[in-house]
Amino acid sequence: MRLSRVRFGVLTGSLGTVVLLLGMSNASAESSVSVAPEPIPVTAEQSAALVQVSWSGLEPRQLVFVDICRKSISDSSFTVAEDCGAYSGLTPNGSAAGEGSAELEVFRGQDPAGEAWGCYAEADTAPAGVIKYTTCFVRVTDTTVLNVDSDSETPIRFEGAGRVDPGTSATTGAGPPPPQLPGSGPSSSALAGPSTVDDAEALQFAGSDSGAGVAITG
Repeated sequence: MRLSRVRFGVLTGSLGTVVLLLGMSNASAESSVSVAPEPIPVTAEQSAALVQVSWSGLEPRQLVFVDICRKSISDSSFTVAEDCGAYSGLTPNGSAAGEGSAELEVFRGQDPAGEAWGCYAEADTAPAGVIKYTTCFVRVTDTTVLNVDSDSETPIRFEGAGRVDPGTSATTGAGPPPPQLPGSGPSSSALAGPSTVDDAEALQFAGSDSGAGVAITG
């Protein structure tokens, strides 16, 4: 009886080891992302800069989402809708290896969608009512932009002479033009009639015409 118990214990332990190893082999690796150059050199006249974004560890053959965000994904209050730029991302196709790279234009100044935050160099001056972040983040994920199981990020910073940011047209005027579908010129717009949804108006920041800019440094 004692020998049988020993054999049973050895068998149970062996099975547990096999299950553990199988679980480890099936676990997906964490994704990673890098940006070059970093920090991003800019002149006093630049309102944007081109960088190369490289990623790995994403799900193979899935759409990739590359976004510029004001908060880290490690922040418990982070949400994609509130903290990432609506008009500043990329959606390249994923590769069979789950890795790739793409050129990304990083905005310097207020968020192009007119939200009350922006990515700035230390010496920059933000418009009144716009929060100045001197550290922003490039975030990547796959399948859907809301996927937080595969996402990863890297911080980005601008380095260079200061610039006074005039703000975006979404805050100071009529807002950016809505996306155009292929073949939707002025004539087809006139035939279609007025739009019932004003995306630019929905992105307006209430009360952004008063108060002083607030700086948040990384």
